[in-house]
Amino acid sequence: MAKPYGMLVEGYNYAGVAEADFHDWYDNEHLPAVAGVKGVLSANRWMNAEELSSMPGLGGNASNKVAVAIYDLESPEVVQSADYRAIAHGNKSARGRDMHAKCQTVCYFESEQTLPGSQVSPPESRGVMLFAMNVLPEVDAEFNSWFDDEHIPNLSKVPGVLAARRFRMPVGGSHRYLILYHLSKPEVQATDEWKKGGASPWTDKMKPHFLPKERNPLRLVLRHYARKS
Repeated sequence: MAKPYGMLVEGYNYAGVAEADFHDWYDNEHLPAVAGVKGVLSANRWMNAEELSSMPGLGGNASNKVAVAIYDLESPEVVQSADYRAIAHGNKSARGRDMHAKCQTVCYFESEQTLPGSQVSPPESRGVMLFAMNVLPEVDAEFNSWFDDEHIPNLSKVPGVLAARRFRMPVGGSHRYLILYHLSKPEVQATDEWKKGGASPWTDKMKPHFLPKERNPLRLVLRHYARKS
């Protein structure tokens, strides 16, 4: 049986630094360093595509600026490798430490792909809807059945949905589950087709178990970032 792919997601609110400085650091130092780690299959940057005041998990501050990087990994263990540890956490560069001190970490997810298991980000994607969540242990089995057997299959059929992948994070982190919908454009998740695809009695039953604030849901709608030449 093939080993599942991994995923690393980093999200920052960079409102506290000059935008040009942030992008210069990310484009010319941070992203190339992570992308160069053995086992990293792809590296893409994304920016918020919605007013952040409507996004759960961001404190309702519409002045926030959120940048997210998504890295596909050939296995979840890549982030435990010596190559990755050499550039991450306590081994960041001086400029990296300065940027992290000035930016708010919105999310940092090390995860294992559970569905479909070994799919990378589609390169033609220009939008992403990211949703991270927690559920109560007593509904965990039904929650996973609902997501895998109904919710993802239905939303995967919506025009403009290029990929739908699920991930599981280690126990003890900020979130247990992560879903990434790769879209032809960010607006796909606001269409009538999307709303119809996600609606069902089973969905209505499950929503109260992962949407309340105490479950710490995080939803981000993102647009693809292209580095300026």
